[in-house]
Amino acid sequence: MFVCPTIRVCPPPHVPRVAVGLGPSCQQNHRPLNEDLKSLDLPLPLRGFSGRRSFFAAIAISGGFLVARQSFFSVRGRGFGEKAAAPQDVQPFQINASLHVDPVVSTDWLKRTLGEIDVVVLDVRSFDDFAKGHIPGATHLNWTLDIVDQDNAIPNMLVDGEKFATIMQSHGINDGIWVVLVGDFPQVTRVWWALKRYGHDRVSVLDGSYRKWAESGGESSSDTWPDLKFQAPFTIRDKDSLVVDAEQVLKRESTVQLIDSREPGVFEGKVQVGNTRPGHIPGAVNVPTSRLLHNGALKSNEELKSVFEDAGVVVDKPTIAYCNQANMASVAIFALYKLGNTHVSLYDGSWAEWGSREELPAERTSP
Repeated sequence: MFVCPTIRVCPPPHVPRVAVGLGPSCQQNHRPLNEDLKSLDLPLPLRGFSGRRSFFAAIAISGGFLVARQSFFSVRGRGFGEKAAAPQDVQPFQINASLHVDPVVSTDWLKRTLGEIDVVVLDVRSFDDFAKGHIPGATHLNWTLDIVDQDNAIPNMLVDGEKFATIMQSHGINDGIWVVLVGDFPQVTRVWWALKRYGHDRVSVLDGSYRKWAESGGESSSDTWPDLKFQAPFTIRDKDSLVVDAEQVLKRESTVQLIDSREPGVFEGKVQVGNTRPGHIPGAVNVPTSRLLHNGALKSNEELKSVFEDAGVVVDKPTIAYCNQANMASVAIFALYKLGNTHVSLYDGSWAEWGSREELPAERTSP
């Protein structure tokens, strides 16, 4: 029989507790969520896991701790068994500062590197795609839930540093780990930016995503429960220069470029998005994300430079980018960084915030 649980984190003063109970979608013997919940104390931190979320009534993270691992829950319906084993003693690690971190790495590089240095492959594709096949040992991140501040009125805002650190640790990522992101644009660049924003510089995007890995003969796995080892803490090192708010955009210096990554019709104000005002932030130049990509992949450096220059963007000047919800704009930030520009920032609130605040100026392109 398949057991459909609800998993909730109850953050207490010392050791968090995981409350487990039957969810309303169970076909039999089900009860309301607030009845007959059983508490199970688990040693923390726990290993990370990636589960088929449609199986779960709820999965939440609170107080900075992950909620589940395979040893006490199984998607095959074995129910609940032994508690998680106590974590191993933390072994000191050394960060090799001499390693050069390219923003994009090849499948050949990854094949050579796996097993030689501490690498975590973080797959940000949909879970269905991940379950069909992924790089062995990869762990799945549902970035739209796990690193998005669900309590913020502005959609898609990045979670705070404490929560972000907990999520990264749950995936086996610490300060000495090289993170290789697998997925499509703009998902990979959004997560790349988030890691950089919180001070983790050892992060790269896998060229061609999993498709190119498979085509090159790379091994594949369908195991959705990677055996992640306990890791040392993920240290937050705020890089505030990588993110700006509305007031900083409004008061930016004249030397700072502003890129609007939306499509021309939206930028010009001919197409309205949701309940926000039509138009764009005064002084912005339009560089649609679609012009930076070809068949879903980032264009070559020469092509990227040409696209930016044709739009009037100087590739080595300080630049802020925005779009509707700061997803597409992360591609522009990543592309400029790839071209050598480290003075880039993302307006996380983007037009979802700016277009909703009547006191902020907006303009439309004359017909």
